[in-house]
Amino acid sequence: MHGTVNVVPGGQALASVEIKPADPALGLDMRFDPASVPVGPGGKVHWTNVNPLTTHTVTADMGAGISSYCFNGRSFVGNTPTIVAHPRQRIGWYVFNLDLGEVWHNYHTHSQRWQFAGHTIDVRSISPAESFIVETEAPPVLLLPDDIEDHQPPDKRLPGATPYELKGDFLVHCHIEMHMGQGLAAVVRSRQTVWLTPAQADQLAMETGLPIDPGDNSCPVVDLNRCAPLGAAHGRRWQACQKSR
Repeated sequence: MHGTVNVVPGGQALASVEIKPADPALGLDMRFDPASVPVGPGGKVHWTNVNPLTTHTVTADMGAGISSYCFNGRSFVGNTPTIVAHPRQRIGWYVFNLDLGEVWHNYHTHSQRWQFAGHTIDVRSISPAESFIVETEAPPVLLLPDDIEDHQPPDKRLPGATPYELKGDFLVHCHIEMHMGQGLAAVVRSRQTVWLTPAQADQLAMETGLPIDPGDNSCPVVDLNRCAPLGAAHGRRWQACQKSR
């Protein structure tokens, strides 16, 4: 029994799949119906076993049955822990490699570093049955331009400035690409309040984007055209330029 869930931009929010028993009269084995379903990023798949007398297990089948790796017993972002913090809040990490075989991992935090052996690093390898403890600081959602950062203290806020609640997700994962692709990843979610005038909000939206926090636990939508300049029409491309002296 094999089926496919295709995650595609603009796909449906909910897909339904039935697990059907064999039908010898029609020459059909046990099967998923439909065998392939499209779903949008963040969407859900509802599985129904139409024959309660048989049991089935639905698992991720990657690379002909390669098992998934777990972060706190769970695989893949959205299912693994979402660690919520505010910028510059300290996070204590107790990192254990519970694989007792021969599998090494590389622990990596995006936009967060710590001190180790007199150096500031953001990646550390961890052997089977090894453990260590590190502390990081939750990163800011946005690095504000100086002229906006200067007006964040309460006594320096500009007239007409209102609070904007922002959200930034920063990946924590194994730096071995295959392990990350097999689910060994989680997220630090940084929540930041900034005070902006309408003009400043428009400026940030154009220059860096303004990631407003909707207050839920959904994964962010992936920008499939993220290399295009912000505010520019789709279809433009980067081009190297050479200036003559």
